[in-house]
Amino acid sequence: MKGIFLLAIIFFGFGLFHVKLEAQANNANIWIFGYPPNKPEKYFGGVMLDFNQNIASPEYFNIYYDASEPAVLSSNTGRLLTYSNGCVVINSEHQVMKGGDSISYGEIWDNHCMYGYPGTQNSLLLPWPADSSKAILFHVKSADDISTNFLLYSIIEFNIANPLGIVTEKNKLLLNPGTSTLITATRHANGRDWWIIFPEYQTNRFFSILMAPQGVSIIDTQSIGSPWGDRAWASQAVFSPDGTKYIRFNPWKGLDVFDFDRCKGQLLNAMESGPFSDPVEVGGGVAVSSDSRYLYVSNNIKLFQFDLFADDILSSKVLIDVYDGYQNPFSTTFYQMMLAPDGKIYMFATNGVKSIHVIHHPELKGTACEFVQHGMELPANIGFGSINVPYFKLGTDDGSSCDTLGINNLPIADFRYEIDSMNLLLVRFRNLSYFEPTTFYWNFGNSEVSVLKDPMPFEYTAYGAYNVCLTVSNEYGNNTFCRIVNLQDSITSNEHALFNELFKVVPNPFNSELSIMSENNFSTISFELYSILGKRMLTSRLTNKINNVNVQQLPNGLYFYNITQDGDIIQTGKLIKQ
Repeated sequence: MKGIFLLAIIFFGFGLFHVKLEAQANNANIWIFGYPPNKPEKYFGGVMLDFNQNIASPEYFNIYYDASEPAVLSSNTGRLLTYSNGCVVINSEHQVMKGGDSISYGEIWDNHCMYGYPGTQNSLLLPWPADSSKAILFHVKSADDISTNFLLYSIIEFNIANPLGIVTEKNKLLLNPGTSTLITATRHANGRDWWIIFPEYQTNRFFSILMAPQGVSIIDTQSIGSPWGDRAWASQAVFSPDGTKYIRFNPWKGLDVFDFDRCKGQLLNAMESGPFSDPVEVGGGVAVSSDSRYLYVSNNIKLFQFDLFADDILSSKVLIDVYDGYQNPFSTTFYQMMLAPDGKIYMFATNGVKSIHVIHHPELKGTACEFVQHGMELPANIGFGSINVPYFKLGTDDGSSCDTLGINNLPIADFRYEIDSMNLLLVRFRNLSYFEPTTFYWNFGNSEVSVLKDPMPFEYTAYGAYNVCLTVSNEYGNNTFCRIVNLQDSITSNEHALFNELFKVVPNPFNSELSIMSENNFSTISFELYSILGKRMLTSRLTNKINNVNVQQLPNGLYFYNITQDGDIIQTGKLIKQ
């Protein structure tokens, strides 16, 4: 429906900012993981992934509360606002928010909250509809016997007096015992409100909860499909990005796929696989590509892909990969997954480890999706399981029966790029535009253009800095987004090493192992290896005169390294894997 752009007043920092609700939806751009104590030399502490940049590189920070499977919320512009482990509400400075202590308080809190509240997807943060000075936290409280759960909610406000937030209402009861975990949400078809789906423990009953400007209310309950069973702790639930599918999985019950009505908040047409393997493999997760086509299901040691556009979804099952046995320091077997703002899917392990698996192109069929096991090295260990965030970049279902608020899908342009590590003039662009654009215009910064939604990998003829712009449009308007793509001949560029004579890094080119050697003993020395795009691929402490580093898992290409002492760079260089 054409006509109205809703405006919201956002209270962030010490000022007021007026934005169109359609303007940006970067509420999932910061991810938080990790747990204390803060000992970076022993790989303990916080890990932040910032998706506001072209490439999200993990950064270490001091964390004071366990952030295993947290709910996280950023502002519309992508600035961290708050996160919660189900026990406390934490502000952007990683301290307990005013009024944010004792969330879901009880005997379980006393016994478990030093590690975060037990459960799977047991908390979820959402911005308050039509009022971005407020947010709501849904969270589960377990009875002392752990077999029954209560669904609670707490309200957070941001204002001039409390720029870091204040919890104004806490532990408000929404649902009585009998409910489970697996809190998930998708945008209402009116483009403003939210649907929260909450399953009942062991049964086939679901609660449809509506989050609207007036508050939260239970709209409906329905029984559909077969009973879920009692193993929700080894599972995951998710909506497809377009909100038309609700999907959940545990290895014992199997894969459940439902159609979802975004107007009525109803599940429809249950498709159930039954037990997923024989014998059952413990643990698993689900995620869907940004175009809502390909569903990924992890089952402890295997990753599968399903085509949600197929006539027979369950028969479209394809094996993508099998766990390679890598440990870091424990087994990195497959568990929960999450679609990220960069269009990739990140998979987490069943143990506390310091690496994440990555599906680089989940929108592509079969092994072309480019699944890389332990593809992102982290500066600290993180707990098992994924963060819990909904897909924020879904707008109005134009023309539907509930398109009644006059909120238009004003399109937003967005893209990321990757430089080919073997051909430094070849760039692959990923279109991440949202709110239903229908036309696309790429300007590659060198007089070349394209009107394709997803252009082929583009090869430049010379090194340099190119201002690449993407303009998208539909019947409601247009939007342009630009990034500087800096191409450098890194093979022949000057070294900036400070003390290159201190360490010898061999061989170069390398294959499966690197040796870092010195004639002297040093303390607090680290070796850091980065991709051509500046993404940190691994960090290793150097404790001997000869230090061997396993790099077999890295793809072929050009890499840069830093050798640091007490955080200061003392040597840099380039390496090639082939």
